[in-house]
Amino acid sequence: MAIGIEQLNQLALDGLLATDEQLKGLIGVEKATILAKLATLDNAEKIALGLENLSINGKFDGEVTNVDLQSVLVNASNTTNGLMDAQDKIKLDAIALNANNYVHPIVHPASIITETDEKKFTSLAEELKLAGISPEANKYLHPSTHSANMIDEDSNRRFVSDIEKATWNDKMDAVNAYTKEETDLRFQELVGAAPDALNTLIEIGASLNNDPDFAATMTTELAKKVNVTDFTSANILAKVKTVDGADSGLDADTVDGLQASDFARDTHTHATLYLGLNAQATDADTVDGLHASEFAKVSHGHVTLNASGNAAITGNGVFGGTITASQVFNAVYNDYAEYFLKEGELEAGDIVVRVDSDKEVYTKSTEALSNAVVGVYSDDYAQCIGGDLENAGNPEEQEKKYAPIGMAGRVKVKVVGAVKRNQLIVSSDIAGVGKAIDSKEYVAGTVIGKAMENYDGSEGVKRIKMLIMNA
Repeated sequence: MAIGIEQLNQLALDGLLATDEQLKGLIGVEKATILAKLATLDNAEKIALGLENLSINGKFDGEVTNVDLQSVLVNASNTTNGLMDAQDKIKLDAIALNANNYVHPIVHPASIITETDEKKFTSLAEELKLAGISPEANKYLHPSTHSANMIDEDSNRRFVSDIEKATWNDKMDAVNAYTKEETDLRFQELVGAAPDALNTLIEIGASLNNDPDFAATMTTELAKKVNVTDFTSANILAKVKTVDGADSGLDADTVDGLQASDFARDTHTHATLYLGLNAQATDADTVDGLHASEFAKVSHGHVTLNASGNAAITGNGVFGGTITASQVFNAVYNDYAEYFLKEGELEAGDIVVRVDSDKEVYTKSTEALSNAVVGVYSDDYAQCIGGDLENAGNPEEQEKKYAPIGMAGRVKVKVVGAVKRNQLIVSSDIAGVGKAIDSKEYVAGTVIGKAMENYDGSEGVKRIKMLIMNA
């Protein structure tokens, strides 16, 4: 709205210009804004605005009519003077003194940049050199020679001594050495058709009583023998008379009270005996220093004869020859086992696999559904074959080197998890422990047996009875 001099004078500071509400009601501008603006104007600016007669104290001098203060006190633009809004003021305060409207180019030549001691350009060659240097690298120069003690050995790189090198150099080269197949062929030619009991050096040595001078020993022993031509009835009779005693005769009915038939029976109640005599004996007190009672004992140490002629053996029996029987029964144990060369510690119930190496050794299983399984470590076998001849009949010594592996029959195997009777048993991922599978999970070559009893799995790893059946 337009305001005359009279109205402005009425709105002077000492008049009605006392409240913002009155001034804002007339021109829409607060009193403080008008006074602050007027305080910043010089005379030239007042004249340009037509306000040269408006004093700082709010009085008007001279003749000014219909001054439209609202049109005068507008916001400034890039072509018109006026008031500055708050955002422009914030922007102005943020501009540095003597600032200009400079825009830095996106690219420019390096020549306009001044280097310092801390910041310098590098060449392409220097960049490539720097890229090839590891972090925290130093200028280390490795000596041309140093002691071998500075070098750490590992399983793939080790020093060898002159002695070891000389030993290796003495080995036959691959061109002249036998291959495994050639070596096996030579051994086969050496063994030839020898029986199983004499087809190894240890068996041949044992048969020769491990005598390194066996030929000389045999020559000496043969020299002690009587010539066949001297072995006549007359010679034998003369010899017997010299040791038998007077008046004994050669055709005596008894030896120490026993008839000749007691010593030379074709069959006996506990064994078949053959004395090498033709029931021709004397009635001497002893035979080779032994009384007749020594030949007719009912009990011999751990062997006892009952009235039916059966022999009961307590303890272990070791036989150097062949045992032949028409029937074997009453074995109270469950499986038949074989000694397998073991690697590592094994215990009863462990599932055993062949180690994947050129050497034939066996150890406990470590992976599920292994197709290298051979059986179960048995501690309840009725019969065990194999092992070392020198430890025959001594399971404690045999099992230091070998593991008795159940090959047939029933054996107690370690399992984990629930098992139902007749389920197939395979190896699990727990060392030496098996698990049950259904027939649809069957993989050829992984089964070691069939469960003979149920187990709910609540006790963790447990031994259950299993029928051995590799499949």
